[in-house]
Amino acid sequence: MDYSYFFFIGTSTVALYLLHRSIGLAKVKAAQSIDSRYLAINKVIPYYPYLGILFGGLSTYFLFQTGLQILPTLLVPLILSVLYVIPFLPNGRRLRDISLIKIFVIALTWTWFSMWYLVGKIEGILLGLITVEHFLFILGITLPFDMRDMSIDRNDGVLTLATLLGKAKSLRLTNILLILSCSLTLVIVFFYSLSTLPLMFYSILYLALLWFLNVHISFKRDFYFTGVLDGIILLKGAIGWLFVI
Repeated sequence: MDYSYFFFIGTSTVALYLLHRSIGLAKVKAAQSIDSRYLAINKVIPYYPYLGILFGGLSTYFLFQTGLQILPTLLVPLILSVLYVIPFLPNGRRLRDISLIKIFVIALTWTWFSMWYLVGKIEGILLGLITVEHFLFILGITLPFDMRDMSIDRNDGVLTLATLLGKAKSLRLTNILLILSCSLTLVIVFFYSLSTLPLMFYSILYLALLWFLNVHISFKRDFYFTGVLDGIILLKGAIGWLFVI
């Protein structure tokens, strides 16, 4: 796969996230439910249009570098990603505002974006294992974001797994999902990799992640989410790129 595809996904994600945060800020202002996180976002919102043009332009460039022929393959996750952000439903509601589907839409789209190019390149059993593992990983690492947003989702009348289960049970479910993901990752690497280094690196990564979620995380600081948890997704991919691919 041409690396321009990964740059396309990265830049388009940033561009879409800028739009998502802008719309989210407008909604919490209208609902008068703005919190410290959105107060911080409000300070940098004036720069968002310029950043949006920059990353939107880069995304378009890398899409053409990758080739427009990939678009039919990515049509479903692309549409879901846009509808997740754009208020296309009555009363300005988005796909994310439909109860109990938000986390599953995120897991489905990220798994699709991550796995589609492996179809036909690796054997079916391995592809299935990697797909299930990645879906569980994205579910597990996304649930804490729902836990962070519980008060906003309650104010918006959006039922999520976190608001349904509460913080303690949600954290327990997060642990289960990530342990299952870790177990599948180690099984995959053990049977399909010639090196023991990935086993060590993945084990350290998952142990650090579980420690962070259960001991150190602060649900009031956005850095722990946009910085650390999103960063762990990048680290997990980097381990695969360095030692497995």
